[in-house]
Amino acid sequence: MNARREGAERVKIENDRRLRETNPALYWKLANKKCKRRKPKPRFVTPTFIVEKAIPSIEDQAKPELTLADLEFDYDRTKMRDPRPSPGRVNRPRRGNWDMTEEFRSQFYVPIPTDPPGQLEPPQEGLSEHQQAQLKSRQQCERGRQTALLDPADDDYGIRYCHEKGREGSPCYDNAGYQYDWELVDDYVMRFQPKTNAARMAEMAEQAKKAMTKAEVPEQNISYNHDTMNLIFFQGGQGPKDVPPHKYDFYLKDHVSKDMGAPFHQLDMAKLERWGKMGFKKPIASDWWREPNEEEEARRLRVESISGEALRKRTRTIISKDRKSYKIVDL
Repeated sequence: MNARREGAERVKIENDRRLRETNPALYWKLANKKCKRRKPKPRFVTPTFIVEKAIPSIEDQAKPELTLADLEFDYDRTKMRDPRPSPGRVNRPRRGNWDMTEEFRSQFYVPIPTDPPGQLEPPQEGLSEHQQAQLKSRQQCERGRQTALLDPADDDYGIRYCHEKGREGSPCYDNAGYQYDWELVDDYVMRFQPKTNAARMAEMAEQAKKAMTKAEVPEQNISYNHDTMNLIFFQGGQGPKDVPPHKYDFYLKDHVSKDMGAPFHQLDMAKLERWGKMGFKKPIASDWWREPNEEEEARRLRVESISGEALRKRTRTIISKDRKSYKIVDL
């Protein structure tokens, strides 16, 4: 009897291996279905949006609590080469931990979460080393989430706050003033959450499906080519002399973005080529370029934020016939 079971198990393993090699899409589809049938009881309860604050010290009690309004500011546009407003920007920019002075921060009280960070922790007894490691990982994630939700100057505050509000929540904005897209934020946040085996299998199945779809549809080349950018944007097709392209490409794209009325994070080579065909005046490289000042660099670091730029809401720009005005609408 045992030999018969072992033989059947070997045949099943061999059939799975052959199916995975010959038809991986079907294999992962079936694996995904098997995972969906099982609905294991969640081991940990998802924490609520409310974060319990630790009791502040007597010195901190005399200070006002730091809010988003305290971090907001306005650029000094008299110091900028192109003082026109940024298309798609809705809210005022705000400071973060990376550009906040100690003198400014010392004027406010920033709450911290209570210890221990997990409100609903499972008992420690009887857990294996692997379960202890999982518990520690979840506690660290929860600690980071709570800290980010209590500190408006935290780099992840906008992302965490937007995600906690949910799909139907009010709009949230990044440090540059652009609105977040909740679906993109949700995908970004869930990517770093500890996962069960069933969730990992489902994610692998989704990745295999996306890989096959991507192979069937040829990818459009929208990456930037500096030689082509110089040819389209500058008179004579030559960029600033003795200046590496990475120093001026942001200001070039920002100029095109403001001419086209397109948000910076949606600009690509197709829009740049369209700008060249629309007859906008091309600048002379030597007259146009100068070294950026502190105000321009502060704006560049916010607009060109690595995480924020990829999570911003996509819109559509409608340009008037005389090219003197434009309107931005949601997709």
